Amino acid sequence: MGISNSDSVYVIFSVDDIMLLISGKYVSDIVPMPEIKMEVPHSPAYISGICNSYNRNITMINLSILLGLNNSGISDKDSEMMIIISKDSRKIGILADKVLSIDSSDNILRHGKNPFTSQFISNLCVLKHMDEIAMELDIPEVLSKV
Repeated sequence: MGISNSDSVYVIFSVDDIMLLISGKYVSDIVPMPEIKMEVPHSPAYISGICNSYNRNITMINLSILLGLNNSGISDKDSEMMIIISKDSRKIGILADKVLSIDSSDNILRHGKNPFTSQFISNLCVLKHMDEIAMELDIPEVLSKV
């Protein structure tokens, strides 16, 4: 599934029953959870491994661990999808339990950063059409950890 790289769309997904969103400008594709090609020795727990996509190796990031939602380190098996993130020439895969929707920015009210949120969250948002709260990932900050 290709995504138009645009500021006007957002990918809304869940990890450990937490709703998150990413600006479409960073999303290059959404694919079924690939097989982990190789684990990375001595890497942080949030790096699940490396898979092959787009004829290149892509580091797979477990947001559940990175955001401190799951300390067990075993939630990879629950992930159903991988959202491929591109910024500059870098690509990483973010593991998601479910991709819920791709929505227009018109349906999202951004409230800014909350002092109680993680360094990886850039905004708390209200999804108007779902009447739900979601957190927007700060992709440059996530990329700084890989």
